[in-house]
Amino acid sequence: YIDVFEFYNGVTSTAGRWSEGDSSTGYSIVMSDDGGLKLTNPATHNTNAKINFNGVKQFSPDSSVLQFVSKLTSTSGGSMIGLVSNMQQDNAYDSAVVQHDKGYSSMYTLSSDGTAQTAVSSGFSQDANWHVDKLELTTSALLPSRDGVLGTSKTTRLPRTSAKMMPQASVYGYSGNQSVLNIKYFEAYNT
Repeated sequence: YIDVFEFYNGVTSTAGRWSEGDSSTGYSIVMSDDGGLKLTNPATHNTNAKINFNGVKQFSPDSSVLQFVSKLTSTSGGSMIGLVSNMQQDNAYDSAVVQHDKGYSSMYTLSSDGTAQTAVSSGFSQDANWHVDKLELTTSALLPSRDGVLGTSKTTRLPRTSAKMMPQASVYGYSGNQSVLNIKYFEAYNT
């Protein structure tokens, strides 16, 4: 078990422990007034503010769990929180994430097997409130839940069993609109 933000406080050096990044300028990752982490991205869709384990991949693609408490504040844009094999998080890399995108009415479970990336609606409506989200990675499915309610499972394009994963949280915007992701808690563990 790792509390992902246990060692991140925005003041202590994170060199070698965390990778913070964005493909543009103007993003910020800071501790918020409510004690959580606040990722802000004021840029376009092709950019995002992200934080991950700096390439340290210690989580299983088929027997692990991630759970987090978050909210997304945005008029357009979204966030992706999950386990990834590479910070690029595209078709060429294994991933299993919860996607909250303001362009859609529901939340999605997004994953890639290293060849293609697909998404399935989890069945949860989007809003700007705090929620407890959980994603369980098994050998046959990704099992999302929100506030203790199980959503629609995803059984295709699961991460390959040879892939090792690391936690990552990112936020992106559309058309220059600012997106803010607040995370109060994020844990990951192998089962």
